[in-house]
Amino acid sequence: MSEHRVHCILDANVIFDLHAGDILEYPCSLPYILHTTDFVLDEIESISLSELEGCGLTLVELPSEMVVEVHRLRPEHLALSLADLSVFVYAHHSGHMVLTGDGPLWTFAQESGIDVHGTLWLLDLLVGQGILTRPNASHALQRMIERKRWLPRAEVQKRIKEWGKE
Repeated sequence: MSEHRVHCILDANVIFDLHAGDILEYPCSLPYILHTTDFVLDEIESISLSELEGCGLTLVELPSEMVVEVHRLRPEHLALSLADLSVFVYAHHSGHMVLTGDGPLWTFAQESGIDVHGTLWLLDLLVGQGILTRPNASHALQRMIERKRWLPRAEVQKRIKEWGKE
């Protein structure tokens, strides 16, 4: 069955957003397979691998040829970290969707024909599928903002207002 499910590769900032909103475990209830790369894990020191795996996130260790490609791309894309490039390279080779809030990664992936979405899209999906209630999603967004996560303010305020009505 898993080959029919959508695969998503999460960048560090989406993981940090979900963690800041205290909703890291919710996306595993979606009909998606969630991955991140070993490079991203190296950027995330405040969240343990066991906690990430407990939330349904699969760690992908890039094969050596992809690691070489990450390092080859680095001089051409200085705005991207090695972790960002690892997400890009893995998505490029696998055809999987990327979840990121990083502007340069978003642009590079989109220009390369990779399906890209962010934290707000993920929250919309969680609410739309009934996995997260609207009030809980509103509270999660408020926690993300209080914890200094960068998200588009106008879009966040719109959702907080709309979802907080219940």
